[in-house]
Amino acid sequence: EMLEAVTGLAEVVVKAGSNKERPLNSMATISARSFNVEETRRYAGGMDDPARLATAFAGVTAGGNNQDNAIVIRGNSPKTVLWRVEGVDIGNPNHFSGANVAGGGFVTTISSQMLANSDFFTGAFPAEYGNSLGGVFDIKLRTGNNDKHEKTVQVGIMGIDLSAEGPFSKNGNASYLFNYRYSTFGLLAKSGLMPIDQTPVYQDLSFKLNFPTKHAGIFSFWGVGGIDNISDKEEADSAKWETETDRMKNNWDEWFGATGISNKYSVNTKTHINTSIVATGNMKKLWQKRLDNDLELQNDMTLNSNTGKISLNSYVNHKFNAKLSSRTGFNINSLHYQYDLSGTLNENPDTYRKFADEADNSIHAQTYTQFKYNVSNTLSLNGGVQAEYFAVTGKYTIDPRFSVNWDFASNQSLTIGYGKHSQLEDLSMYFIKKKENDTDNYLNKDLDFSHAHHLVLAYNWQINNNLRLK
Repeated sequence: EMLEAVTGLAEVVVKAGSNKERPLNSMATISARSFNVEETRRYAGGMDDPARLATAFAGVTAGGNNQDNAIVIRGNSPKTVLWRVEGVDIGNPNHFSGANVAGGGFVTTISSQMLANSDFFTGAFPAEYGNSLGGVFDIKLRTGNNDKHEKTVQVGIMGIDLSAEGPFSKNGNASYLFNYRYSTFGLLAKSGLMPIDQTPVYQDLSFKLNFPTKHAGIFSFWGVGGIDNISDKEEADSAKWETETDRMKNNWDEWFGATGISNKYSVNTKTHINTSIVATGNMKKLWQKRLDNDLELQNDMTLNSNTGKISLNSYVNHKFNAKLSSRTGFNINSLHYQYDLSGTLNENPDTYRKFADEADNSIHAQTYTQFKYNVSNTLSLNGGVQAEYFAVTGKYTIDPRFSVNWDFASNQSLTIGYGKHSQLEDLSMYFIKKKENDTDNYLNKDLDFSHAHHLVLAYNWQINNNLRLK
């Protein structure tokens, strides 16, 4: 007769790990890494802001001062950084965008409460990323808890966050996630606990509604947006004037928003299609007045700027076999632009006049295809090409991308990547017109895309679990 044996085992601990050097995008092999919410809070100076966090990565430095989150990637201007949310390009999502440095801002409108694991690229990025010379933030919004309702209140130096998430019903998998944030300094200023002058007052709202279906894939309705204001009063006592700015009274208002509907549909186990329709917009209103010698406020400068975009984005991801996979897609943007600028010459109120009053629209189209081929367990190839077209100038560009990764040891790898990258200038550069013989002529109608060639060689050595040389 066999007897049951009793064996005592030591405690078993199961831990989930992740390789932060490996991006979520499987098509990326070089100058790319993932980051998570915990990192935005842990790094010194991160301030729950992905842009400020990025300055801790190799090749990235701050492009502004402590009041600006602009970043310089390998010497490129901050304006060359592309921001993408849920797979769609959205423009600059920062509060007070471009106030100090083009491409920067005070802090992103996307609270860390909304972030899922996301990717950051510093060069030679895959073919699906276009209209950027410097780098890419590929931001993912997390899906709300579909099991139970949760509410969170978070107080920090950048703002007071109120968030809520949970299922729409007990019997389904649909969920919601909302986050509202109001600036801490703005709240203190509104309460009279600190001066309102030169205090950035901002608020933002982000959300994601997720609806899985049985036969039509997963639908998500999402959005991010922010409202900003900062103002400064003039010094009414002329005896206290030390600089020209003491005479100035100014006000800055800005509104930013991006919202869209996305669908992920699995045709079969090897093919899925992602499609999004997104609307984005940015509106800035800035005015400045100057005290004259009679202590009367005179108009000095007025700026009204509105940009908008409606985007249709779709791609097909297909896995042919264990070695070969591909991704092919397009992005069509309908652009709208309005710019109104008035000002004086040398602060002389008698010279106050309109310098620009432009409004126009255009099309910017992108298409790409890329592949990944695993030659062996230690050697992989990535390649692709992106094409872009801009209707205002009639210019187009074709940009090839290619990279090779070789894991020549269990803890060491060598990667080389090349990419041609192109970017449009700010829309105001293209839509400024001059009337000649009763005809509006675009002054920069022949302005081409800006181009850059990236060639990157990377060596990676995982010395141990806590030490890496790269």
